[in-house]
Amino acid sequence: MPTFATMSILASARTGAPAGALLVVMTVAMTAVIVQRAVGTNAANAFLYPGTIGVLSLLVAYMVTNIGRCGSCSAASGARRCGRRRSR
Repeated sequence: MPTFATMSILASARTGAPAGALLVVMTVAMTAVIVQRAVGTNAANAFLYPGTIGVLSLLVAYMVTNIGRCGSCSAASGARRCGRRRSR
């Protein structure tokens, strides 16, 4: 069954991994490191600001996931799909 990764033009032919996405992420990260070194950012600020944004992004992703799960499980048809047994 084809996945989004294997349908991509930039996917690895051998593994199907999204090589294009990795290339973009690595390019952005290296650009950020080069810019921070050029403007003289110290090590603490270079880690703490992106680290804080990353943690907050993960918290938002967890909240959105939980809200979606609660919404799908609260529907009458979602009782079986969410692993709960219906009472008789």
